[in-house]
Amino acid sequence: MPNLLRLRRRASDAPRPRAGGGRERWIGLALLGMLVAAYAADLGPITTLRAKLFDVMQAARPRAVTQHPVIIVDIDDDSLAVHGQWPWPRTVLARLVERLTEMGAALIGFDIIFLEPDRLDPGRLAGSLDGLDAETRARLQAMPDNDAVFANAIRASRVVLGRVAATRAAADPFLSESSEPSPLPPLASRIAVRRSEGVPSLARLFVDAPVLLRNIPELEAAAVGHGLFSLFPEADGIVRRVPMAVVHDGDPHPTLALEILRVAFGQDSVVVEMDAAGVAAVRIAAGMVIPTDRLGRAWPYFSGPDPSRSVSAHEVLSGTVDPARIRDRLLLIGTSASGLLDMWSTPVEPAASGVAIHAQLIENALAGTFLHRPRFAKTIELALLVVGGGLILWLIPRLGAGWTLVPFVLLTGGAIAASWTLFSVYRVLIDVGFAVIAMLLLFTVLSVAGRAREQAGRRRIRTAFSRYLAPAMVERLAENPQGLRLGGETRTMSILFCDVRNFTAIAEASRRDPEGLTRLINRVLTPLTEVVLARHGTVDKYIGDCLMAFWNAPLDDSDHARHACLAALEMQAAMHRVNETPGREVTDSGPPGPLAVGIGINTGAVVVGNMGSDQRFDYSVLGDAVNLAARFEALSKDYRLGIIVGEETRLAAEDLAFLEVDWVQVRGRGEASRIFTVVGDEEVASTATFRSLADSHARLFAAFRQQQWRQALEILEACRQSTDGWPIAGLYDVYEQRLQALASDPPRPDRDGAGDATPETSHKSG
Repeated sequence: MPNLLRLRRRASDAPRPRAGGGRERWIGLALLGMLVAAYAADLGPITTLRAKLFDVMQAARPRAVTQHPVIIVDIDDDSLAVHGQWPWPRTVLARLVERLTEMGAALIGFDIIFLEPDRLDPGRLAGSLDGLDAETRARLQAMPDNDAVFANAIRASRVVLGRVAATRAAADPFLSESSEPSPLPPLASRIAVRRSEGVPSLARLFVDAPVLLRNIPELEAAAVGHGLFSLFPEADGIVRRVPMAVVHDGDPHPTLALEILRVAFGQDSVVVEMDAAGVAAVRIAAGMVIPTDRLGRAWPYFSGPDPSRSVSAHEVLSGTVDPARIRDRLLLIGTSASGLLDMWSTPVEPAASGVAIHAQLIENALAGTFLHRPRFAKTIELALLVVGGGLILWLIPRLGAGWTLVPFVLLTGGAIAASWTLFSVYRVLIDVGFAVIAMLLLFTVLSVAGRAREQAGRRRIRTAFSRYLAPAMVERLAENPQGLRLGGETRTMSILFCDVRNFTAIAEASRRDPEGLTRLINRVLTPLTEVVLARHGTVDKYIGDCLMAFWNAPLDDSDHARHACLAALEMQAAMHRVNETPGREVTDSGPPGPLAVGIGINTGAVVVGNMGSDQRFDYSVLGDAVNLAARFEALSKDYRLGIIVGEETRLAAEDLAFLEVDWVQVRGRGEASRIFTVVGDEEVASTATFRSLADSHARLFAAFRQQQWRQALEILEACRQSTDGWPIAGLYDVYEQRLQALASDPPRPDRDGAGDATPETSHKSG
């Protein structure tokens, strides 16, 4: 058993009061600041996360398609199987255009570029093939030029041809002399820019193309429009946004979808509206505006794969397609053939053909279903991050993670629901993903930090109080540290002092064996301490052979007076067991005799908290009630009792077996105090034997206060016969001496009955 004399707490042992969660708030504030700065700076991972979130939203709810104003004429694998490998003779393409025109196509666009003359042109074959006889060569040379045939078909219809934006390195293989047999006509921009002073240059906003790859001159001249079908996937390879124009040599040129719409609506040009922030929108015709971001990129709302949007080129050429599917539609000719490498990833399809993406762009423009991200979106998102993060920072230290979870779920759930509603109903893109993740991160960090702080606080509490409280009480205190007010508070408490009788003489006799004396006092104080802890008490301190304890702090104990009295009874029983177990201690006069303790208990208002100096302090109590408890312990020896309690204690634990001891005037106090002893618990109090003793005892004190000394002596003898082994005989011995003295030397008749806290002299009061 450890030396209990060394259990006096030091400053390092006791938990100091501190502002809960202060450190976590600073950590959270710093983290929130970094998250806000990162989002404001649009760091790469954040923009990628935002794009992925919008992808998920589109994939979860793709655009619904109810009609198909755009039909794709697909040069698919079946078409290549029938008509041969690509590129086909231009005469086949001419026949394709003618068939579509005959079936009533409103406009035809090519997602294909024709950079070189047809390599299968008869005249070109006649000049390049060796071994031909003169007649065959002459017949070939007399046949119509394939490119001319194709140009005539284009001229007879309404056709928009495609162009390609390229870097110079990528374009070099196509810019050889052989690929440009005749000069191309000058480029003419079909885009009008409406802007004011201070607007950024086009090259800083739109994609800048060093080279525009164009069709051969005959075809360029035959078409009614020209648009770029180049796509620009983002860093992760997904096509999400498509520029409505590309800048070349300082002039903007429309993309294929935009040019098809211009021609379809009979406009000479489209208008790009710009302001100080960049591109605001692209206006095609009255009532048709394509919303864009500041860089002029439109955000198409993709639908899922839809086979009904396409017809096979082979079906058109063979005449098996229903003309109703072509009539009055916008036609896009392109390819989905696996070997022609025109497949792209979109938010809803891992592999979509380029021509299908252009078709969806046109559908979005006609239906007005483009997605839109307002310029104030980032402000809203930052506000959500700041307000939500700040709310979490404010709530967690006050409510804890458990209660903060409710507003956290409501806030994040509401943000997600609002974002989804804006997307699904209004096609507006607001990114709440980062804010939700940031709030979750803040919530997690603060919760973990708070949990760690709570655990550390509980460990400190367990360390500080484990030797002064019962384990169950320590756990209660650790789980509810709010009950621990270390700064000082006034509470009604019960205080117990316990002192070993005649310890000074024992210590003097043991001066040659200090270790034996230490073992002796430890052997006494250990079981007494165990009783206090078992009865929910707090050991305040050990002063030599004295033990001080209190109840109702640091944890509330509504039954503190009763627990203190029961502890006192059990401490007396524990001393009997100590005396029954012989020890190894030997004094100068031999083994010490039976050991006894005196106990004083009082209940009253005291101040409890950390008390001492900055260098060392104790969790202790101060107050008049504490002083009275110490005086009552001292009186126990004078009254030859093991326990003396104050009247407030008796009133708070009336079900126990109490007997009055005296009405004493304690030195230093203006008021007299009634004192009692407790001889048993509620079971003892309910026995007939005790009730008989209590009745005789009450009559004894009534006769005593009426100064009927002889009658009191007679009643006292009756009381002696009813003690039933309770430790009360010593009190009756004291009163017998007092009554005999009073009978021989009566006091004044007006004596108030209050002694001066010294039984042997109390009859002289007054």
